[in-house]
Amino acid sequence: MRGLFLMVLSMSGTASLVILLVLLFRLFLRKAPRVFSYALWAAVLFRLLCPVTVESPVGIIPSGMPVLLEQRLEVADRLSVADRPGAPDTSGASNISRDPDTLAVAEEAPDTGGITNSQKGRAAQSVTSLAGLLAIATSVWLCGAAGLLLYSLISLFQLQRRLLGATPLAGERQVWLADHLSSPFVLGLFRPRIFLPSDLPKEERRYILFHERTHIRRLDPCFRALAWLAAVIHWFNPLVWLAFYLAGKDMEISCDEAVLRNIGRDIRADYSSTLLRLSTGKRLPIGPLAFGDSRLQSRIKHVLHYKKPALWVINLALITVLAAGTALATDRGAKMAGGSGRIGLDGQNGQHEQNGQSQSLRPSTPASSNAGGPPSEKGLPETDVNHNGIPETLRLSETGNELSLDFQENGTKIWSAWGSRAPSEWNALFLCTLDGEDYLLRYRPTMYQGNFSYGYELFFLKDGVETTVQQKNISFDTNFSAPFHGTFDPIAISVFVDELNGLLAHSVQLFNTHADLQAAFDQAGTLTETLWWLDDFEGIFTRDPSKSMSENLQDFQAAMTRAQTPAVPVKTDSLPLNHPVEMEFLSGAGAWRTTLTLSPDGSFAGEYTDSDADVQYICRFHGSFGDFARLTDASWSLTLKELVLDTGHPLGEEWRENGIRYISSGPYGLDGPDGAPLEPGSAFLLYTPEATGYAPGTELYGALPFWTWWPGRRQFIDAGDQLGCYGLHNLATGYGFFSPDA
Repeated sequence: MRGLFLMVLSMSGTASLVILLVLLFRLFLRKAPRVFSYALWAAVLFRLLCPVTVESPVGIIPSGMPVLLEQRLEVADRLSVADRPGAPDTSGASNISRDPDTLAVAEEAPDTGGITNSQKGRAAQSVTSLAGLLAIATSVWLCGAAGLLLYSLISLFQLQRRLLGATPLAGERQVWLADHLSSPFVLGLFRPRIFLPSDLPKEERRYILFHERTHIRRLDPCFRALAWLAAVIHWFNPLVWLAFYLAGKDMEISCDEAVLRNIGRDIRADYSSTLLRLSTGKRLPIGPLAFGDSRLQSRIKHVLHYKKPALWVINLALITVLAAGTALATDRGAKMAGGSGRIGLDGQNGQHEQNGQSQSLRPSTPASSNAGGPPSEKGLPETDVNHNGIPETLRLSETGNELSLDFQENGTKIWSAWGSRAPSEWNALFLCTLDGEDYLLRYRPTMYQGNFSYGYELFFLKDGVETTVQQKNISFDTNFSAPFHGTFDPIAISVFVDELNGLLAHSVQLFNTHADLQAAFDQAGTLTETLWWLDDFEGIFTRDPSKSMSENLQDFQAAMTRAQTPAVPVKTDSLPLNHPVEMEFLSGAGAWRTTLTLSPDGSFAGEYTDSDADVQYICRFHGSFGDFARLTDASWSLTLKELVLDTGHPLGEEWRENGIRYISSGPYGLDGPDGAPLEPGSAFLLYTPEATGYAPGTELYGALPFWTWWPGRRQFIDAGDQLGCYGLHNLATGYGFFSPDA
């Protein structure tokens, strides 16, 4: 996470310089239409959000400048490590590598310039303090960004609640009238809607609608959302907030100018009086994600003094913006800058730094090697994963459990890969050479509670962007006796493994934070996926080295099926409920929801609702379950006996009621994989609050697709962890209904 914060600081510093330059250009453009000033802010937005730099002959920012702060802090880290007791002494003579395939270490150690031990001690203490301050700053940054995101969601939710009474304006598409509004605004990104004050006179609506539709036509809502995202990420930078304010002002005034320019007559007096009336009265807070303006007084002044600019002014402004925008959004390349790329703090160009020493990467073509050792042992090769004939140098850095591998071309970072030693964020990256071309192979196998998800992706970089040439994914589970057991296809699994190993045979490992995968590589002495978990079932299954992978998987399936004894169902007359229980199946954000009240006799009734802009999706239903059987003390099996839709309209039919457009839908959560309502006989499981999922054989072990629907998300990492509520498991899809009384 610290690496991400350093990248944000670096981008923010570069963007600050671009903001100052935009402010200067705005002064030059003060006589031109405001749309040109507005267009310049796109360069700032690009700098704030895009971590990849683009070089051009007219770039203003020197190449490599965005990473200067990151370099200094990484050097500080190395100084701190070197000063610790037991750290290697780097002040001696040369330390030449004897392996010709690895990195060649610089022949002479850097000159200390007569620095005393006391001075080095004070420097180390300063570095330690810097590292601590950086950790605190990273935490503060995350808290600030999270707080602003939470504020955004809360304000948007409050605004939507206040607009529940809005009514559509007859004859106008996506235009709504709402009470208690003193200013119009646009809400939404993909299907934006215009909200107008309900008391706005009809003769004034023409001006306002033209203004708001100009916003929509120019995709201003998307620009506003991206600008707010940039402000959230860089909230600590006051220049970013200034840019956010001025960009919004230029946006609004440019739309005002569009109204004055296109109406066809002089409406300055009428339009300014409309703005003046909208600027009075109590305002409705619309939040950062809605699209309105509160700077009406400055807009009124601009409208009153507006004069249509001369053609030569427009042409000159257009040329200026095109040139300035390109110069501000791009870097001046290393060759253009008269240098040789990224310059390290030790004054040496194009070098890889590791463990406090400068190491030059030797030009080399990655061999078809199976060396599975970590990069720090074997070194990092030069690559050409951009396929442009320009070699990239690799720079590996590690902070705590986090690891980052940067690909640099002419000293500029074009792409980076990230991994963590935390199991949930394991990652492995390999350099794969096929037919003389370099590719990157990403492989991240995951395993949890007998559920496996394997996938690889072979890709190269095109202008620093990933371009996939081959990928494959496969999922299966080994919970053979569970009612929710999915698939286990030995042939398909072995085909996947053979295909992956064919790529690994032509690969070199760049980094690997996947502990189990690395242990398997080390044991095999080669980069080969062996499905190491097949060796974890002592007494049940033993791998036969003389057999193929497919044959071993078939033997494993047979052995596990014999060893896992399914629960014996005991029929009952009712469900383990003392009273009707209300259950919910819903999205995390609450955009859609299905409620279901289940009674002890198995009868149920419920409703599904969802909304999308001006459309309400709805389904009312009732039915019953039967064939009750107790599987364990905390789980029951049951089947669907009847499902009746009570909406009163056929599926898919649309109708209007009280000004709202409704669409009759299916009962989401009681549907199958095809989306159609379930047929009688469909299987379900009911869990009581005592259900656990920590160990194999417990009720929820392996039922990950089900219990992750519960917003509480029990992780079942301890034997005492329980579901804590009633759960209804749709075995056809894995969907889950849960009672809220956890």
